[in-house]
Amino acid sequence: MLNIEKRVKWLQKKVNDAGAKGLIVAISGGIDSAVVAALSKKAFPNNTFGIFLEINSSITSKRNFLRTINSLDIEEKVINLNESFDLFLKDVFEISNPYKTLKIHEKYIKTGIAPVDKTYLNIKNLKSIKGNIKARLRMTAIYAHAEKLNYLVLETSNLSEMIIGYYTKWGDGVGDLAPISDLYKREVYELAKELKIPKIILNSKPSADLWKGQTDEEEMGFTYDQLEYYNKGRKIPLNKEEIIKKLIKRNLHKNDGVYKFKNEK
Repeated sequence: MLNIEKRVKWLQKKVNDAGAKGLIVAISGGIDSAVVAALSKKAFPNNTFGIFLEINSSITSKRNFLRTINSLDIEEKVINLNESFDLFLKDVFEISNPYKTLKIHEKYIKTGIAPVDKTYLNIKNLKSIKGNIKARLRMTAIYAHAEKLNYLVLETSNLSEMIIGYYTKWGDGVGDLAPISDLYKREVYELAKELKIPKIILNSKPSADLWKGQTDEEEMGFTYDQLEYYNKGRKIPLNKEEIIKKLIKRNLHKNDGVYKFKNEK
């Protein structure tokens, strides 16, 4: 099932069929992106490009990115999106409508200063909103470089994450090719050992690094092993089963892309 050679040949065929020159992957410092980068390196030794997208990223993520790059010896680039992220939040949430009234509009025309409203800071799900913006901003940067190089973008989601929709729609859930989308998280670790991914990355807690201290399993409310057991029909704690069911139902739209009209009876 892990079959490294088959995955490598598949990547090569897809890139050649598309008339592309290589592959690009966002290396977050986690196990998934490290494995995908390693597969890419095998498929295209001289045409694999690794990007680290800095948006308030953790020290662990940065160090693991460098470890991955050094161990695989691939071309890399670090893109700092901190300022872009902050400006985006300001434009979307803080700057109020300068066309709300004629008086406000005329004042805006004279001064060039739009009214500011920071009440968004009190939104309960602000952490999630900002995390999703990070993921989408990162993907925008990746695709810009992919187009520049004529490379295809590698998605790093695994089967465990896809089952429950644990990814950002139009963010880290986007890519041209998804070489580990058929593997449970446990199998990704097995593949990582075969590919000789540095042990320190293997031992790091899975995290999308969307906010300080964020870890996948804590955010999901269950472990990757419990999710795999559930999907294979094995018993897990009832409260964990309920959480998984709710996530799957809530995130069905991610698998379809958009809700499609169905003339249901």
